[in-house]
Amino acid sequence: MKKTNFLYLIIALLAIINLFFVWRFLIHPPHFDPDLPKRIVIHKLNFDKDQIVKYEQLIQQHRSQIHTNDSLINSLKNTLYQQLKSDSPNSDSLLTLLSDAQKNTELIHFKHFEDIKLLCKPDQKPLFDNLTQELTTIFKGKPIRK
Repeated sequence: MKKTNFLYLIIALLAIINLFFVWRFLIHPPHFDPDLPKRIVIHKLNFDKDQIVKYEQLIQQHRSQIHTNDSLINSLKNTLYQQLKSDSPNSDSLLTLLSDAQKNTELIHFKHFEDIKLLCKPDQKPLFDNLTQELTTIFKGKPIRK
């Protein structure tokens, strides 16, 4: 095989690979599955049917609390940014409220995992302890797209 034929083959192969990545990530981006973390927890903790029902109730309660808190955060942010119209903005109190709301989000998450731990049977407690090592990766949320 001549050197030029080999180079043409490499160029064609690279072009095919590039087309695949363009198709995969731009035309058909990866799908975010919002139920994946739930399924991972159920699987890793070996929940039975009764535990799954209780866990789904916890999830609904958690989502409701987070939604309420997120609404408060958005309202506080809107109020904060409206102060940019003023010549002398006084943002300290709003920033304190906003940081308290952000802290509350983390407390809601933490309480949610405490409630999940309470669902566990004694033989599932070590599984939960192992799961705690992976929580930040399992619940990293929807990927940010620009």
